[in-house]
Amino acid sequence: MIRGVSYSRPKAICLAGSLAIAVALGFALHHLETVESEGLLHAQQKRSALEEQISARSHCADADLKALRAEVAGLRERMAKPGAWERLMLQLGRGWGARAARTEERAGCIVQDVVLERRSPSTSDWPEIVSVAADIEKMQGARISSFEMRTSGDKQRRTVDLINILVSIRAQRPGMEPIQQ
Repeated sequence: MIRGVSYSRPKAICLAGSLAIAVALGFALHHLETVESEGLLHAQQKRSALEEQISARSHCADADLKALRAEVAGLRERMAKPGAWERLMLQLGRGWGARAARTEERAGCIVQDVVLERRSPSTSDWPEIVSVAADIEKMQGARISSFEMRTSGDKQRRTVDLINILVSIRAQRPGMEPIQQ
């Protein structure tokens, strides 16, 4: 005689409890996915509404933007090329000393302030000093920020002891990408 299937009541209760927990977790997961997708949909709607507001408030027409891009490109063209300081030092003759006053990197360029120094120049050195100043002013991206002369002696016998020229060079940073037109 075959008896019915024998099972343990505690095991059956554990099985039923496990199935109930699995079904509850499935419903919870489905609910969380629904909430997340609703949140993403809401965020996307909010983003598109903000984009519409921004485009409605934009006062820059394409022609204005092109003019601004051209102006920025022109500013970059007027900057010194990388290595401008080294080229300037090669142009200077003997008797000139130089020390860096400040180097700063900002907005895609390097600004170098350098003090050129000439000690005890004679009268015959003045044409060279004037020529150096003129060459600096002609140099792309460079300008003379200050010119200092220190003298000694009295009214009758005054001599120039020192000349300092503070040069500011605004050069492109190496590897700077060109402006997109």
